[in-house]
Amino acid sequence: SRVAWKSHQPYRADAVGPAEHPRRCNMSNMENFQCLCPNCPARWRRIVHLVRDGRSALCSYYVMQTQLGNFDGDFAAFLDSPKSTYGLPWPDHVASYADNPYVFLLKYEDLHEDPVPTLHDLYAWLVPGKRISDHKLQAVVDSASFDAMRQSELHDGMPVFDANYPDAHTQRGFRLVREGKLDGWRHCTNDSALFDAKLPNFASAMHSLGYYDADHHHHL
Repeated sequence: SRVAWKSHQPYRADAVGPAEHPRRCNMSNMENFQCLCPNCPARWRRIVHLVRDGRSALCSYYVMQTQLGNFDGDFAAFLDSPKSTYGLPWPDHVASYADNPYVFLLKYEDLHEDPVPTLHDLYAWLVPGKRISDHKLQAVVDSASFDAMRQSELHDGMPVFDANYPDAHTQRGFRLVREGKLDGWRHCTNDSALFDAKLPNFASAMHSLGYYDADHHHHL
């Protein structure tokens, strides 16, 4: 049977130890993020790396941390803070997955703009030689749409966040499904150069993913 595992961690080709759950890892023989990452090559050969424009990803994370009460400061201060990293700074996190034959790069923007063809490419990579109908993929798109996820959040709540941050929603307006815009980074700043100035290797990571290409930058 196929098993999927969600991880926010960087890729470690030399990861060791059980991958089923962080609490089952022996923390003495590895770094924390290595333990949390389920990408042990012996077991997890096919990895879908879902990436978003780093500017929007960091802006979204900033809003999340401020609404949860974990950070008090402006966006520039957040970029300077260790709070802006999750295991590794965003550029290093992205680079850890680069040039890996076991990794499929799936861009948030492609899913947003052209979801069915993008999912066809993903399916062809996951299940070589087989096809899936547009109708089935469109059903996947519809079930995972922004509106569907927002309704699910409103209807079912956010058990983990509700338990750990009971006042975040009522007192600070926290929403896990917030906006989902392609240019969401502009909520935090209109100065794209701020990211390059604050984060080493940010520009090269963005270029490697095509986010600073003229056409995409014009679209944003």
